[in-house]
Amino acid sequence: MVVLELNRTNSRNQDKWGFISVLDIYGFEKFEWNTFEQLCINYANEKSQRYFNQHMLEVEQNDYAKEGIDWKHIDFEDNQECLDLIESKVNGKPGIFISLDDNWRLKGEETNKNFVSNLHNSFGRTSSGHSSGNNKFFVHPKMDADLHFDIKHYVGEVIYDASGFTDKNNETLNDDMQELIW
Repeated sequence: MVVLELNRTNSRNQDKWGFISVLDIYGFEKFEWNTFEQLCINYANEKSQRYFNQHMLEVEQNDYAKEGIDWKHIDFEDNQECLDLIESKVNGKPGIFISLDDNWRLKGEETNKNFVSNLHNSFGRTSSGHSSGNNKFFVHPKMDADLHFDIKHYVGEVIYDASGFTDKNNETLNDDMQELIW
């Protein structure tokens, strides 16, 4: 029934055609071994969750309040701080993607260790257990901290292994694309 109605509505002779977009992304991933790909997938899910929270909960509840509609308030945790940790700066310190981009010219496992060390220094805990960055979404791992960091996502904590992060973050264009652009 829905498909028939959509086809009928969209088949009219119109100057402007309507369209329907479908976004299909992997669901949140938490494996025994989480790498760069899981970080990117989980980041996309954090962004989707933020969008949903803002537009389906926050905006709607504000509209209900303005219109005097009686409803049961839905509490939700704002995950913007987690997104900031991943995509931007937190208290002037570069977040995960910015730190990773800062290491793009360097190669090898030492680069990945340097990347993780910078994250721990900025957001984690010192060897004495004191928080250096006071970010509730960055957790000092219980295992090897040289190449690991934990993020508390909206669905739970995920341990990431940064082995190969800098290589996978390589944004070089192949020769054909460079020729096309330049």
